[in-house]
Amino acid sequence: MEWSMKMQTLLFSMGMIGLIYFISKYLHKHGDKTELLLFVLLMVYTTYEGIAELQGLPHISIIYPVERLLDPIGRWLEQRLS
Repeated sequence: MEWSMKMQTLLFSMGMIGLIYFISKYLHKHGDKTELLLFVLLMVYTTYEGIAELQGLPHISIIYPVERLLDPIGRWLEQRLS
């Protein structure tokens, strides 16, 4: 891995950690605990996706269940209805 790739990953991670920290601190004071939990979970997933993209690692996107589950069902329905 190249030095610039490591630096990009480090900067991205630091930025996301800072963003998560400051916004979760605000939500802890002013928001609902459910909002805080959902925000942190979404940001952790987003951070993982960003790092996986930068590193070229395999990652599961939100569309993965649609591709694996709903596409075959849709093709089966098309065959039955046509």
